[in-house]
Amino acid sequence: MQGLNFLRVFFWGLCALLLGSASSYGQLQHLLQRQHAPQHQRQCGHQVLLNNLMQQDGFYDRWENTRMRLKRWEVSRSGQVRVDSVIQPALYRIPVVVHILFPPDSLYGRGGHLALEQVRSNIEVLNEDFRRIIGSRGYNQHPVGSDARIEFCLATRDPSGAPSQGIVYVPYSGSAAHSMGNDRPMKDASRWPTDRYLNIWVVQNISGALGYSFLAEWMEGNPDRAFVDGVVVSARYMGSRDKQAGQTFWLDDTYALGRTLTHEVGHYLNLWHIWGDANDCSGDDYVNDTPPCSGSFFGCPPNPSRPVQCGFPRQTENYMDYTDDPCMSVFSAGQSTRMHNALNFFAFRRLLWDSLNLISTGCGDQEFLAADSLILERDTVELNSLLMPADESPVVRVVNASFQGLHQHLVDFAIDDRPLGSILSYHNPGIPTRFDGRAASGRLAFDVPGIYRMRIASQTRKGPPYVDAFVRVKASATVYPNPFSNELVVGLDLDAPQQVNWQLYNTLGQLLAEEQVYTQSAIRIPSFPYPASAYFLRVNWASQSQTFRLVKTP
Repeated sequence: MQGLNFLRVFFWGLCALLLGSASSYGQLQHLLQRQHAPQHQRQCGHQVLLNNLMQQDGFYDRWENTRMRLKRWEVSRSGQVRVDSVIQPALYRIPVVVHILFPPDSLYGRGGHLALEQVRSNIEVLNEDFRRIIGSRGYNQHPVGSDARIEFCLATRDPSGAPSQGIVYVPYSGSAAHSMGNDRPMKDASRWPTDRYLNIWVVQNISGALGYSFLAEWMEGNPDRAFVDGVVVSARYMGSRDKQAGQTFWLDDTYALGRTLTHEVGHYLNLWHIWGDANDCSGDDYVNDTPPCSGSFFGCPPNPSRPVQCGFPRQTENYMDYTDDPCMSVFSAGQSTRMHNALNFFAFRRLLWDSLNLISTGCGDQEFLAADSLILERDTVELNSLLMPADESPVVRVVNASFQGLHQHLVDFAIDDRPLGSILSYHNPGIPTRFDGRAASGRLAFDVPGIYRMRIASQTRKGPPYVDAFVRVKASATVYPNPFSNELVVGLDLDAPQQVNWQLYNTLGQLLAEEQVYTQSAIRIPSFPYPASAYFLRVNWASQSQTFRLVKTP
C-alpha cells in the first residue's frame, strides 16, 4: 500500500506540474479523451460535461485554482482529523428532492412517468450503498471497502416549509430526448434551492448517457451553479427491481438495481471515475486506495475476467467504474474521505447537512429517527363481485429511514389526541423499519378526508419522546350528484395527471359503457341513455380502483 501511496503522490505532483505548465491545457485534453462505450452499456456524461465546461471562458483557470486550494485544505485537514478504529467520522445527512419530468402523454408508472415507489426504492438503495448496510447489496468485505457515513433523506418540507413527499411531478415536453447540451431549460422547469437540497432530475431519456452530474470542484465560482448543480438520471435506470414487492417497475434489464444514481451521486460529491478518465495509466482519481487502471470497464467479472492493469488488479467492484449493477458494492475509504472533504470545503455542499437546514427541510434528527415519512395507503381489496362494496378504510404505513437502528419497544399512535393503539417495533440496525399495521382495537381509521395531526410516541435514541406529523387524508375519488338524472361528475385528487379509466355496469354485472381519459382532477360523464335504475361505476387509475353504487332518477 505504501508503494501505491507513493504512486498516487507521484501522479498528483505530475498533475500539478502539468497544470502549471504552458502545455497543461493540451495535456488535460488528452486525459479527458472519452472512451466510447459499446451500445447499450453504461455511459456517464461526466467527460462530456467537462469538455463542455472547458469551452467556457475562465473555467479552466477557476477550476485549476479551486483544485490547488482544495488540495492544500485536504493536507491541512488530514492533520486535524483523528482516524482510527474507534472514532468514526461524522455522519452526514443530505436532504433530497426528486423532480420527475415526464412526457405529457406518458402513462403513470411508465414512459418516464415513474411511480412513487420506484423512485423511493432508489433512495433506499442510495442509503444501502453509501452506508454499506449489512444484508443489502451495498454490503462488502473488500479490504478497502468503507461505510461512507453519508445518508439521504427525501425532504418532507419544500422550500416554503409546506409538507412534501420530496418527489415532484412536472410534465415536460423535452423529457423523451433530453440533451446534456440543453441542461438549463430542463432544470428551469422544476428546481429547489441547490445549496439546500440535492436536486435529482429524472427524464425519460438522455442522449448518450444513463445519467450525469457536475463535480463539486467544477461548480466552485461557477455563475450557473445555483441553476444546474445536481444529478440527472434517465428514468429506466432510476429504481431497483429488488424492491418491486409485487409491482412492475419500469426499468432497464441490465441496470435495474439503482446503481446509476449511486454512481452519479459519487460524482456530485466530487469523485472521479477510478480510471481518471484516461485510456492509459496516466489517469488519476486523486484517491490513494483505488489502484491505477486504464479506460472504462464493462460487464461483470469474472466474465470477462478481472483485468490486471497498470500493475494492479482492477477494482471492478467500485461504484465509480462502469461495471453492471450487480457487480458494484465498494466505496473505498479514500473515496469516503474525499467525499467528506467536499462536504466540508465547498460552502454549497456544507449547507446541505447543516443542522438548521436539516430541520427546515424535514430531515432533522427528530423526523429522521422517529418518523421520516408517513405514507397513507389504502387496503388492497380483491372484488369478487361488483355487488361487494370495496373496503376503503385507509391504513397508515410509517417508514423510518434511520440507519442507527431502534430499540425494541411499542410505538403508540394517536390522531388529533385520540389514541389508536400500538405497534411493536424491533431493533434492526441499518435497515429502515416499516410499520405496516393497524391499531390494537381495529383499524387506523380516519373519520373524513382532511388534515390530521398524527402523534407517534417512540423510544428513540435522541430527540423528544414523540413526533408530530401532519397527514392529508384525501378522498381519492368521489361521484356527484348521486342520485343523478343527467350529467355525472367523478371528482379526483391525484398527485399528477395520469390515465384514468371508468366503466359503467348494471346490477347484473354487464358492462354498459367505458372511457379512458388523461386527467388529474375530474371527469365529466354526460347523460347516458339508460333507464332509471341502480348502476355501478368503477374508476381505475395506476394500481387503484374504486367502485360506486349509483342511482339514476327519472
